[in-house]
Amino acid sequence: MAISDPKRVQTLINRAAAAAQEMQAAAAELIALRTRYQNITPAISVAGTPLAGNLTALNTWITDVDAVANRAIANTVIAAAVPSHRGDAV
Repeated sequence: MAISDPKRVQTLINRAAAAAQEMQAAAAELIALRTRYQNITPAISVAGTPLAGNLTALNTWITDVDAVANRAIANTVIAAAVPSHRGDAV
């Protein structure tokens, strides 16, 4: 039978919230980088680079990272974080 332990639950929430915020920041950075790259004129060729043949896959990955980082549960744990909680209960 599970026991109620609000301190440990809050530690989990706070640590998940911190990770979610880092993921959201990384996703935003990737999207900004992709946008800057797409707006370069004249366009940069990826021929002969590791991105040759992989540009679509990279674009899809960036979109996927953004989708995961901004799922509703991420925003839920961010909203539930308690900054004054010490975070050492787990």
